[in-house]
Amino acid sequence: MKIFQRIFAFAVITALVMTLIPLTVFADNEFVNSDVEFTSGDRTYIVNNEGRVYSETLPGVDVVFLTDYKADTLAVYNDSLFLSAGRELRRIDLSGGTDSFVWKSQSEIGYFSVCGGAAYALSDGTIMKINISSGKSSVYFSGYDIKKFCFSQSDTLEFMVDDEHIYTLDVKEGELTEDINHISNLGEDIPTVSPKDIDGYIETQATILSLQSKFPAGKYWNHANNPGSSNNNQNGYTSIPCPDHNGTIGTASQTCNGFAPNGSQLSWQCMGYAEKCGYDVTGYNPRNTGYGWVKSSDSSRVDTIKAGDIVRYRNGGHSIYITGVSGSTITFTDCNSDGACIIRWGRTIEKSTLKSTFTYIRIAPYEGDSVFGPGTSVNASIHLDANGGSVSVNVVRIKSGNTYGDLPVPVREGYGFDGWFTSATGGTMIDSQTKVSGDVYLYAHWTKNKYTVTYDATGGINAPAVQVKEFGEKVTISADRPERDGYRFINWNSKIDGSGKIYTGSATYSDNASIVLYA
Repeated sequence: MKIFQRIFAFAVITALVMTLIPLTVFADNEFVNSDVEFTSGDRTYIVNNEGRVYSETLPGVDVVFLTDYKADTLAVYNDSLFLSAGRELRRIDLSGGTDSFVWKSQSEIGYFSVCGGAAYALSDGTIMKINISSGKSSVYFSGYDIKKFCFSQSDTLEFMVDDEHIYTLDVKEGELTEDINHISNLGEDIPTVSPKDIDGYIETQATILSLQSKFPAGKYWNHANNPGSSNNNQNGYTSIPCPDHNGTIGTASQTCNGFAPNGSQLSWQCMGYAEKCGYDVTGYNPRNTGYGWVKSSDSSRVDTIKAGDIVRYRNGGHSIYITGVSGSTITFTDCNSDGACIIRWGRTIEKSTLKSTFTYIRIAPYEGDSVFGPGTSVNASIHLDANGGSVSVNVVRIKSGNTYGDLPVPVREGYGFDGWFTSATGGTMIDSQTKVSGDVYLYAHWTKNKYTVTYDATGGINAPAVQVKEFGEKVTISADRPERDGYRFINWNSKIDGSGKIYTGSATYSDNASIVLYA
């Protein structure tokens, strides 16, 4: 459900009670709320991750770019395309192509609404009404520091003051109420019904770890068949990108993959990949909210994000599938970040960064704290602490009584991985045959890499003994001198012919690599 796109009938408005600013009276008309994607007739209008606006008839088909400046949201009303671009509200005549300035706010506009000959937009926390023809504005509603608003149904204005306080205004009766435990159009609540009680659940044994094996990093979530067809290889990958890809949008001849759970194409590229991951793990189509998935445009949901959720950000330009959360850092997998559908794992992003261009989140159905949804056999949480390194997933869930199998291998610059242990120092090592007995925290143990400095007397004798250094350390070149009849020792060199780097007895060697020095 697109929060700022739905259209509703708007009735006659009466004056607000108490100290609120009176509202202007309108005749019945249709309200249109802006969004980053809007469908009108046979075309869809989209703001891409660079802020440029384009339209298409089908994903990647008949693409027409409409702006060369950065826009935030858009709305189509009759024959006009309205855009918020920073502090400006602009209008493009779709019949003539004219792009014109309408109004400038004192702050970033973001989302707005259009009705008849007027637009409604935020300016420093106040909803302003703008005459589209003249550009003149007047206060429509004030008294609160409003962060976001929309017209959610006939005679109803909803607005958000902060992440926790959403208000509903009955503009006909002048009644203002705070929504408590209410499924608001500005941020839906997670339903309490367990999805396993709903007909149509597809049980799956998929885990995030198995997804990483199914969709390997560095490969391409592509197929070489007809673009947009229902028979694309959504469960596979290729070793080369699709040849006709064009940035993050694609062309009519693109060979990009897509998510088609029931043989009908729903989403492509990054969004399709993220939704495919969510489908494989939970057994539910992430777009079907009747099966427990919840879509929300409330950015505060990022604060409680969990592995298994799907996030759309970059102002509607990119989707990612969450694989782990540690404090303020989110780990994710995605594809098409580079415009060629390459698969990436173990990528991280801060919650604050995600919020800055947040579009919406698809919250996965949970039973308790399970990442993998109800009905699966996974019920023990294996928390992985890289202990100074990094790991592709933070939590693996395995059925109690089963063996651990192959856990993710962490990485750390300059160190070799010794294994997973039950304590940060010491503890018991866990191997693939160890049985899972319940929730546990495992810690990576590391050994510093060691490097050697080997001396070659190059035909002489009495070369110094081999020296050993650890990662990040320095070693002083030996002052011992080799001997050779008829020759005088000059220095050490990194190449046998003397064309390399020169080292003397007082020099230090700090490179994290083994080396042979020649007399």
